[in-house]
Amino acid sequence: GAGNILNTDAHPLCPPALLFGTSAEQLQGAHVSQILPVPDGSRTDHLFNALTPGGEVDTGADAGGANNQAPHTPRVKKGGLRRHEPPPRSSAAKLSPLNLLKCRHIDERGLEVVVQAVQKQGGSSAYLVIHLA
Repeated sequence: GAGNILNTDAHPLCPPALLFGTSAEQLQGAHVSQILPVPDGSRTDHLFNALTPGGEVDTGADAGGANNQAPHTPRVKKGGLRRHEPPPRSSAAKLSPLNLLKCRHIDERGLEVVVQAVQKQGGSSAYLVIHLA
């Protein structure tokens, strides 16, 4: 997506305006880079990568990190029962990893949030699920 905030009331239990200390009207239409540490003008596609707390793409240099998990390999069962395989990932919703990001509250104090980007099957817009860390 283009990175503009289109809806701020989709998650009533953790509204982003309350989380960042601003009004929903101020967030509406703003670019996501105004609240999260992502490059100015970046598209929301950037958020589908594993990110460092500063918002940079995690290159996986930390070999012990959670971002270096082995890809899922299906178990092979013996006998007549076969394992049901999930549909190819291209037909499923696209999910980012859970990213811990450091940003600023309206009062200029540090704020850590967990962000996950979600793109519905066949959709072009990404939804950001943001919670306090």
